[in-house]
Amino acid sequence: SVLNSLWEVDLGAVREIDFVRIFNRHLDGPTITSRLSNFRISILAQANSVQQQVVASQDFYIDSGHVDVSQLWSLNGVKGQFVRIQLLGPNRVNDWVLSLAEVEVWGPESLPPLSDPDNDGLTTQLEEYFGTDPQAPNQELVATSFENGIYSLVHPVNSTSTPHLNVKYEWSTNLTDWFTADGFSGPTFGPTVSIINNTPGNLNFQPSRPQPNLYFRVTVEEN
Repeated sequence: SVLNSLWEVDLGAVREIDFVRIFNRHLDGPTITSRLSNFRISILAQANSVQQQVVASQDFYIDSGHVDVSQLWSLNGVKGQFVRIQLLGPNRVNDWVLSLAEVEVWGPESLPPLSDPDNDGLTTQLEEYFGTDPQAPNQELVATSFENGIYSLVHPVNSTSTPHLNVKYEWSTNLTDWFTADGFSGPTFGPTVSIINNTPGNLNFQPSRPQPNLYFRVTVEEN
């Protein structure tokens, strides 16, 4: 055991980092599992910077508890070259051993934009726009409601700007034929749907005439 035990990886160059996930050891009993506590994860600038400047950090399980299976840290595009995990003091079993099973560092170049690694029906690209974790299944991210002829749609939006992504809202009456909600697109001699309020993540839609069933979806593509 060493005071301030740490683990560090050099990404080889400054990278854009979206998520860091660490995994605990579970095959060696509760004592080993409890060791992953009272630690800090840091992102550091390139090696030739002044004192390897910390550009982002967060502390985990300082006063109680420990990582169970895994711990996710969302960063939304922080740029750095080194990822460091370091004990801040004795862990839950009162020693200075940093115990890890695996560390994953994810950025926009890590996953194909149309992949769906967590099998939740949302592409990596769409989850980037939503600001959700493409490695953890998400459910019911989009909510719709209807009142006085107006449909409302609410969904999460990434707190970090994503100007490289273009979001499009589409509608359908049968879940087979989809049209852009632009006030013009629609089936021949059929209705159209317009967006009458386009606040990011909170939109209102109005069909040109009432429909017994109307469905909406969110799509994203690179600009």
